[in-house]
Amino acid sequence: MNIQIDNIIRSKRKTISLEITSDAKIVIKAPHYVSINYLEDFIIRKKDWIIKKVNIIKERNQLKSKRIFSDKGKILFLGKDFDINFNHNSKRITLGEKLLIPIKYKCDTKKYVINWYKKQARIILNKKVFEIAQKFGFNYRSIRISDAKTRWGSCSGKNNLNFSWRIIMAPIQIIDYIIIHELIHTEIKNHSREYWNKVVSICPNCKNYRKWLKENGHLLDL
Repeated sequence: MNIQIDNIIRSKRKTISLEITSDAKIVIKAPHYVSINYLEDFIIRKKDWIIKKVNIIKERNQLKSKRIFSDKGKILFLGKDFDINFNHNSKRITLGEKLLIPIKYKCDTKKYVINWYKKQARIILNKKVFEIAQKFGFNYRSIRISDAKTRWGSCSGKNNLNFSWRIIMAPIQIIDYIIIHELIHTEIKNHSREYWNKVVSICPNCKNYRKWLKENGHLLDL
């Protein structure tokens, strides 16, 4: 595999950084004084890592490309893939064995599917947050559904909870972990040892769930 630098960004920085973008482009950030030859040698030294990273990103993009909004497309909901089917008789989006979408939505399917996701997120997350908070004795003020792409959840200083609608694509145990993570912040406003001990006491598999989000979070997007 030939490795080509797609973009070099020069600045007053003192170190070199290497980034593989979401479309598998190689970006180098470097000080003004560093020569092209040095950067090319730097790339050669990092060759194995770059190839591995680029292949991972390309595989991810191939998976995401399957989520096209057509009769051959799929959506991800609660950790499972569902085929998309445009239906002349449907008046609203419904989910059974397939996601049935009214044919009139075909002109702007993505917008309508996102609205459907947000509605499902409000229903499911409000119910699950209430149940988990009741079970473990947490108190929160409100729940808001956000459009965040990588920040799955947050808790304000006043104990208002925010959750990205995108987490509704994840398996239910991952959703539960994200909820628990934020509910504990209603009592402990940091990520101290005390905080993580509390997380583990309620969610013993939290390390596996964090790993899942790190490795698969890219799938929770359209």
